[in-house]
Amino acid sequence: MHSRAKTGAPGTIPVEVSGDSPPPKPVYPAGGRLWRMAPRTVDAAIAVGHEPGVEVQEEALSSVPDAVVAPPFSVSIYSFAVGSSGAGPGAGD
Repeated sequence: MHSRAKTGAPGTIPVEVSGDSPPPKPVYPAGGRLWRMAPRTVDAAIAVGHEPGVEVQEEALSSVPDAVVAPPFSVSIYSFAVGSSGAGPGAGD
């Protein structure tokens, strides 16, 4: 069991975006960015003079994913622009 904890399989987390009202039309094209650090083992390290045990991977996203695939021991940061069309109460304030 200990070795499995260091090399586990990817997990999947379902994602659902919902709310009380329909979202406004986007001002900017839908999409975003994903930055992920996913080492092969939990004890990966970065040492001077050696190949890094983990690197940051960057990926362009065209939409919000239906599910988030989370490799073991990973950190994922998703970034999406949030805004409105400028219509409605408070527009221009």
